Amino acid sequence: MPLKTDYASGDTLPAADLNTANTQINANEAEIATLPLAVPLPSAMLSTFGGSDDAGYICMCSDTPFYIIKTDGSEMQERDISADWAAGSIMGGCCILGGYMYLIVWNEIAEQRIYRYDMTNLAAGGTQMTIAGTALHTGEPKYIITDGTDLFIHDDNLNKHVYKRAVVLGTTLTLDAAVTCAAGNVSFSYGAFTDGIKYYGAANTGFIKRHDMAGTLEATKPLVNSATCKTVLLGTQHKTLATISGMGLINPRDLAFLAL
Repeated sequence: MPLKTDYASGDTLPAADLNTANTQINANEAEIATLPLAVPLPSAMLSTFGGSDDAGYICMCSDTPFYIIKTDGSEMQERDISADWAAGSIMGGCCILGGYMYLIVWNEIAEQRIYRYDMTNLAAGGTQMTIAGTALHTGEPKYIITDGTDLFIHDDNLNKHVYKRAVVLGTTLTLDAAVTCAAGNVSFSYGAFTDGIKYYGAANTGFIKRHDMAGTLEATKPLVNSATCKTVLLGTQHKTLATISGMGLINPRDLAFLAL
């Protein structure tokens, strides 16, 4: 039986649909387990993802180093941020847009920077982006994500529900004024995602919070397996949502959510 997808906010998920969803997730998990991985992913690493507009690559970062991985498992690149900014020590997230990886970094004092890297050649080093418009926050950043056209920067870890849209033009980022999402700080504890039409936060309670682009809360929906939602949300311009576990491995049981 096909899985019903047209639930309204507040609807209860029928057991039959939940069983159908879990059956499909189990099938996906079994299939993923058979896929070859030519390079090992970093172990015991809490990773932050901000999405990719290229289905062939993902990026990840912790404290140091950071990585770009081909999704077929054939290659993994890594680089230490200190090679580009000696004072840079805390990475607040990364994403891939237009052939480049964008990385937001903090020096643990009062300066944030954003660097971009050729996603096929991390070894070539990064270029510091010029910031125009609204300034970056001076404290610890949290996420940088993309809808496939622009960047969306959560540059204040204490206010994770606040973001700034950034338009990319060469090596300049022009930041709009900050937008505050009504669901609040904890509703973005485990990630953010946008398709440029709606804005989503992953709450530490296992719920996804949907906002319009002005930050107005529109809906709250549970993940299918909400008890395991303790990971970071990944979004791509292909309109997919996923979560990445703290061990750096994709957990298919955290991939699905309904009726956003």
